[in-house]
Amino acid sequence: MIEHFFSTPIFYRDLDNIDAISKEIDSVLEKSDIHNAVDVWGDNVDTSFVYSKQGTNDVLNHCSILKESIHSAVDDYMQGLELDITKYNKHIFDSWLNVNHKYQFQHFHSHAFNGCDGISGVYYHRSTNDGNDGMLVFKNPSHANAVSNLLRAMPERVYHKPIEGRLILFPSFLEHAVNHNTTDTSRVSLSFNINIEVK
Repeated sequence: MIEHFFSTPIFYRDLDNIDAISKEIDSVLEKSDIHNAVDVWGDNVDTSFVYSKQGTNDVLNHCSILKESIHSAVDDYMQGLELDITKYNKHIFDSWLNVNHKYQFQHFHSHAFNGCDGISGVYYHRSTNDGNDGMLVFKNPSHANAVSNLLRAMPERVYHKPIEGRLILFPSFLEHAVNHNTTDTSRVSLSFNINIEVK
């Protein structure tokens, strides 16, 4: 028997109410200041994230249907990890929009920074659904795998296609990147961080 320990749980769900959610996001998108992130993150994605307001980026405060769906998914994610959700406070720390035009990308990074300790996630609002507009790439957090003869066959990276209406949740410490958008279609996503605290 082989038991697997130290796994990194990644959760995804295709939401049902995407028409209503799309109306919410389109409304916020029209009013948002979308700017290039090269000065903030060093990559060329367009974003509504404002670094000087870290902890107060609040797109989800204007998307109540999506926000409710995220809270429900977070509860299911935590219960799947056998956590008693009644013993935790969950607080959305930041939420923002990203727009990836042709050739735009994001470097590997994590969301485990000032004040964020918990779950991060992304919701795909617009996508070609084939991965050509920028795959989400997760990096194996175990650096030992890369130098172990026994474990080197374990994947160093895991790829997720952006699919319209799909919500992905993952631990905030997990490094991830977004591959170049090679299409003429702009991909729009909404990202967020949720603090998890013991009551």
